[in-house]
Amino acid sequence: YKEFELKKISFTITKGEKIILIGKNGSGKSTLDKLCLGLLQPNSGHVLYNNYDINKVNIKNNVAVLFQDFQLYATTIAENILLKKIETQEEERLVEQALIYVGLYDKIKQLKNGINTIVSKEFDDEGIEFSRGEKQKIALARIYSSKSNLIILGLNILLLLMIDKFLSIASY
Repeated sequence: YKEFELKKISFTITKGEKIILIGKNGSGKSTLDKLCLGLLQPNSGHVLYNNYDINKVNIKNNVAVLFQDFQLYATTIAENILLKKIETQEEERLVEQALIYVGLYDKIKQLKNGINTIVSKEFDDEGIEFSRGEKQKIALARIYSSKSNLIILGLNILLLLMIDKFLSIASY
């Protein structure tokens, strides 16, 4: 018999609000994430999104998730961000804005093929191998480009963002 990780949880997140869940390993952070996404069902009570039961509405177009075990693909940087080929100049600008947001734009614009550089040398000798932190930033650019209403980030991604923000403030 295992004690429940979460008991009597109730909260509201309003549009534009940012919250961070911090707790010890096993305290229920990931469980709460999965409940919010509808991937787990509560033993009692309900999870609501815009006052609708999460199991009765399609939230997939309104939610972006980035956990620590994200995946990049051996396609272009732009395709890794949009999860599709660029079809318009607006989409190209969105990729560039996302890269600016995560702090990789200057590095990537210097590459021979820019945003059309393949992420990996596995299939293309002119591809690029990114560091773990740079891969996280590309995955975060994917979240930025999604324009989702609800964003759920794994704790290590939050730490990366906080460290980057601290370093950018400290460098002034």
